[in-house]
Amino acid sequence: MSEATTEQIELSQHQTRNWLLMGIVGALVLMVQGFFTYVITSTGAEVKETNRGLNDLVSTVKVQQVQQDWLRDQIAQLNAARKDAAEAHKNYDIRLNGLEQAVALQNQWIQSHNPGK
Repeated sequence: MSEATTEQIELSQHQTRNWLLMGIVGALVLMVQGFFTYVITSTGAEVKETNRGLNDLVSTVKVQQVQQDWLRDQIAQLNAARKDAAEAHKNYDIRLNGLEQAVALQNQWIQSHNPGK
C-alpha cells in the first residue's frame, strides 16, 4: 500500500470515528435534554399542586377570618347589650327604691293620721 492510500484509510477511519463520537455525544445530549424536560415537567406539576394547596389554605384562612370577624362583632354587640341591660337594671332599681320610699312615706302618713286603726 502506498503512503497516500494509508493516509486516506486513516483519514476515513478518523472521519468514521468522529461521526461515531458525534452520534454518541448527540445521543447523550438528547438524553440529558429528556432528563431535564422530565425534571422541569415534574417540578412544574409539584409547583402546580403546591399552588393549589396554597390557594385552598388561603381560602380556608379567609373563611376563618370572616368567621372570627363575625364572632368579634357578635361579642361587641353582646357587650353593648349587656351594658344597656346593666344601665336599665340600675334605672329600675333606682325607680323601685324611689317607689318603696314613697310607699313607706305614704304608710307613715296614713298611720300618723289614723291613730285608731
